[in-house]
Amino acid sequence: MVFLVTLIKWSLLFSLGLILLNGFKKLTPGNRHILWLLLIFGLVLIPILSGFMQYPWFETSKSVSQRSEVVRRFNDIFFLQPLNQEAHSVKVMTRAAPRQSSLSMTAAGQNWTLFILLCWVAGVVVTSFRTIIGRIRLSSLHGDTHSPVMNECRTQKDILSKEMDLKKEVHVTISSKCTIPFTYGILKPVVVLPCESAAWPGGRVRAVLLHELAHIQRYDYLTQSLARIICSLFWFIPFVWIAYSRLYQEQERACDVVVMERGIGPAEYASHILGLACVSSMRTVSFQGSFLSRGRKKFLERRILHTLSFKKAANALKGGKKMKNQNFLLLCGILLVALTIIGSCATRRKAISEEEFFETYSGTWINTEYSGEGSFNTQKVVLHPDGTRMEYALVTLDTWSWYGKDTITDMWKDPSGVIWYKASWENYGYNAKGYMMGKISDSGDTLEVLTCLWGEPIEEWDPDNINYHYTIYYRQ
Repeated sequence: MVFLVTLIKWSLLFSLGLILLNGFKKLTPGNRHILWLLLIFGLVLIPILSGFMQYPWFETSKSVSQRSEVVRRFNDIFFLQPLNQEAHSVKVMTRAAPRQSSLSMTAAGQNWTLFILLCWVAGVVVTSFRTIIGRIRLSSLHGDTHSPVMNECRTQKDILSKEMDLKKEVHVTISSKCTIPFTYGILKPVVVLPCESAAWPGGRVRAVLLHELAHIQRYDYLTQSLARIICSLFWFIPFVWIAYSRLYQEQERACDVVVMERGIGPAEYASHILGLACVSSMRTVSFQGSFLSRGRKKFLERRILHTLSFKKAANALKGGKKMKNQNFLLLCGILLVALTIIGSCATRRKAISEEEFFETYSGTWINTEYSGEGSFNTQKVVLHPDGTRMEYALVTLDTWSWYGKDTITDMWKDPSGVIWYKASWENYGYNAKGYMMGKISDSGDTLEVLTCLWGEPIEEWDPDNINYHYTIYYRQ
């Protein structure tokens, strides 16, 4: 259920990010790229944040999933509703019955889990196939490194690297196996140029090298590879692929801005982009193993329009009051997204007074389905405001069978109105001690309790834990 909670949180995060990006169209491509990157990485960061945020006002991800009505309904519809109903009927029987029935339940659950796991693995393999093939082809790529054109490209690359203050050593090669220039590698980046680059005018070579060096400077290959891995792991979420496509598009636009800021005019650069698209016959780069957008007509059109409108946005891109306002809005948006993640992890526990708690807690609770005499489960429990507990093996008995006291250590109410409590308990008759965790339904007519002998305090609601004893009673 951790995944379902993460999916709900990420869907909210994605919606807010989409609104922010569509609302502020003047954000720079670099800033938009960062936001798309955060959205994709959010699928991994959300459960990590939830795991670290174990403060008293935060729940564990497991508790959130079990207390969320949306998740509960989703689970009832899509995950073994008959088994859930069987589990409920079994748990109101004697202690031995759940142990026997749980074996068949566990086997059925394991079959479903295995089936879902196999489907997920198959999806990961299929979506990763193109990436794996692309990486294999890259490892076998051997280009021409000694031609006169190569020497000229290396010279320009060295000059541009110095201008851009690029510390990494970048290798340039020409290959007949590609039709579009691209970059790969993290520690040892390589710029691959097509054979047609020998006939390019000098301005195009400079523009292409600037563009590819900008990718290296921005670590685009690394971020795109990590994003691709996340997309493969969460292949069944369509919105993550949309985010990945937009991420790539903003990477390209951000590098286009770097090229034009280095002195290449928008019209000239747009002609280079169009010329490369025509030579490549609108084909994608198979080496990258990604769903790239270079050859897609709509993206090509938007990219050229963005290039031609560079002059209009120059003041905002290079600084000034407009850019400061946009950065401020961007910062506000990022903070809003961060608060959304944290807020969605929050328990939203409501404080409950001792008077209200004990008023609901106290009373007579019965369950006639328990076997009574000789059973670990008693049919009737009478709870008093001071924590005194009297248990009766049979409802008809007037004399208690066991007598003890619950010392309440924590109490709270969740957003759905369910009252929760933790307690240490002591049975005077058998001189036994232990811990318990209970919950009272929002209607106040059902009491569920987990109990353990000695051991550690119960921190999570887990009725299926064989170390805990589960009981359920109804108010008389």
